[in-house]
Amino acid sequence: MKHILLLLAAVLSSVAGTKAADLITVVNEDFSGLTAGSEDAPDTQPLLGEDGYVIDQSLFKPYDASCANTWGGLNAYQAGGAIALLKGGFLNTPTGDYSGDMTLKFRARLIDSANNAGLSQVMLDVILMRRSVLIDFKRESVVLTKEWKDFEFKADNGWWEDCMVQFFTMDSYDYLLDDIVVTRGDTVVEKPDVQSPVNISDTSFQANWDPVDGAEGYLLSVFQNIPNGSRDSVRCGFDGVTLDDSGKIAGGVPDGWEIDVDSNGGEPALTYEAEYCGDSTPALCLDNLGDNLRTPEYEYPMRDISFFVAADPRALNPELTSTIDVSVFTDFGWGVLGSFMVSSLVDTDGRGYVDMSELVGDDMHIYQMKLTYNQAPHEDCVVFIDDVSYDVVREFDREYAFQDMRIDGGDATSYVVEDLDPDIDYWYYVRALVHDAASEPSEAIEAFAVSTPKVNAAANVTSDSFTANWESNRKVDYFRIDQWIDEVIADDSPGHVMLFEDFSKVESDATPECPETGMYTSGYVPIDQYTTAAGWKAASYSLADGMIGGMEQYDFFTAGAISTPPLDLSHDEGRVTVRFRAWGREGDLLVIQGTGSPIPQTMFFDGTGLQEGEAHFDLCQKNEVFTFYSNSYGPFMLDEVTILQDIRAGETISTRYRSDIVNDADARSAEVGGLRHRPGCTTSYTVKAFRRYHGKEFDIWESFDSNLVEIPAPAGVAAAEADDGGEVRYYNLQGIETARPVPGTVVVRLQAGKATKVIVR
Repeated sequence: MKHILLLLAAVLSSVAGTKAADLITVVNEDFSGLTAGSEDAPDTQPLLGEDGYVIDQSLFKPYDASCANTWGGLNAYQAGGAIALLKGGFLNTPTGDYSGDMTLKFRARLIDSANNAGLSQVMLDVILMRRSVLIDFKRESVVLTKEWKDFEFKADNGWWEDCMVQFFTMDSYDYLLDDIVVTRGDTVVEKPDVQSPVNISDTSFQANWDPVDGAEGYLLSVFQNIPNGSRDSVRCGFDGVTLDDSGKIAGGVPDGWEIDVDSNGGEPALTYEAEYCGDSTPALCLDNLGDNLRTPEYEYPMRDISFFVAADPRALNPELTSTIDVSVFTDFGWGVLGSFMVSSLVDTDGRGYVDMSELVGDDMHIYQMKLTYNQAPHEDCVVFIDDVSYDVVREFDREYAFQDMRIDGGDATSYVVEDLDPDIDYWYYVRALVHDAASEPSEAIEAFAVSTPKVNAAANVTSDSFTANWESNRKVDYFRIDQWIDEVIADDSPGHVMLFEDFSKVESDATPECPETGMYTSGYVPIDQYTTAAGWKAASYSLADGMIGGMEQYDFFTAGAISTPPLDLSHDEGRVTVRFRAWGREGDLLVIQGTGSPIPQTMFFDGTGLQEGEAHFDLCQKNEVFTFYSNSYGPFMLDEVTILQDIRAGETISTRYRSDIVNDADARSAEVGGLRHRPGCTTSYTVKAFRRYHGKEFDIWESFDSNLVEIPAPAGVAAAEADDGGEVRYYNLQGIETARPVPGTVVVRLQAGKATKVIVR
């Protein structure tokens, strides 16, 4: 029986990419100048100074003029025509231009030294990196033995300055390097970093990218993705592979596959042992550190990936630490997807299938996969691989609006694309130009649009209702109708409540200490269902009874944060007070960041629990938004928020007093209640559209604001006025004075000696 096995998850790494053409020799060093010492008895005089660079450059050959720094590293010594790295020493090549299609060739071996006693093979990491910022562009491991071996390392994603190759071991080994040759293309064009589009409408957007040094222009391509969904199923056994008399692979490797299981000798490359593998078809034999196989690289993503793995049960035990590492090539470069523990075969009769489906997210695009045997020191278990299976999914076909349109000027960073189909979502990418050479395409980025409604005149207006009317294109899932009142303040109103929210609409059995887990998001999403005032947003949020908060940061998602609706806080020169009650963990800081006020404010939690806070801001403006988040990106909860500002007599404030959701993408009108007509005030309405990003429930985008349309009161309809010219003031349920009635409880207080009427809605 072949069991289903589990793969341990790991974090994907990311790298960038470029391309190049004809060859230039960056480094060609045979270390013939290092005549002191011998291969197994290196010289004792260090080659490197305290700064990590070689002391005597005359011992080394010249290198390319692009290189700014010479050879460097740690614990390097002469070794009779080779260079020795002792006690875990490492070597850096001269730093320079390693961009384009770069090839590194070298040879290496272990030294037969006391420090290496008992070792027959070790792993050497070869790393293409930038010296100044220690960014790894590519990293591969090779296996060293006590015999000289030739190695080749290729990359196409290096940097054009300050770049180098580092040879590095994880432990204190002694080894030799020789005949290091680095070549690269002579025409290097860096691919641009594309930026998010702006000013997106149904028919246009502004494409943006960063300039590329040395570029003379750019090529812009705009396309739509046409769904395809066809699948090609691949199931690769190794039945056609043939061996020579020594047990090494002679031919029959499946087209496009790379298999490296011969470099260290040992077992034959194939096994036909049915007792291990469950049938008599051949399986690939991995018996040495670094043995690996690599699938072809595909244009479209791989899905439903699995492979069969087996081992001699007699060689298995729970203490085994050897793994099969699964690396994948994605839109972000090569990264480790996960590792399979060989010891887990103990519980499955020595064989089973590894299913990777749960590790491959819906948004992960895998174009190539590599399986590598990471055999632990002093372990000699032989592993067999067979039936590598997956589907190649042709998700989309590209249909271009235009392709490779030239934009002159190396400093160009944007282009406005117009006259697009209002019902189609478009993507774009950019290539940089140097003379007649073009870079590889940048990452493709989507100009995802939400149709902005156009609001028309209200119909059927009564004392408390109307029919909203609007126009919209098709890029929408639902609408929100907002009603507004513009009110001229008759008297100075210090500490005027511009916004109050107690999150009382959140009904849950959860507590701040044990919240109701929400959904991690990659951006801010509307949370109108949890707030009395529309327009609040949140990222990676969680819920507790009467509270809403942010979850702690996780992987590539946005850390938890809560944002207020946009408010006109330009009064009183932008001075604003924010009062709040929040829950947090002891020692954390709650940060309150405004969009106009440049300096964020914080509240320190001197203990875990609820605390009252007050923050003061200057220079706030129209459409001001305040965002609350944890300084440590940990969990927090908001229980109540009040925003106050001094309003002077004669100033006008605009308040959104009601919002209604229309869950119908085809709706172009709706009956709306709760309309208010008040003397001296203007009542208006707007319509905002919302769209789920490719149907995702918690990834919601919103349109720009629609036009504002006044709703005039019909003849004979007037707001109630206080008798005897009495003063009218409005309060919410918490007793805080507001400029207008708010949803909930309205208290109307007349002048002294007059009756008080309480209206509960």
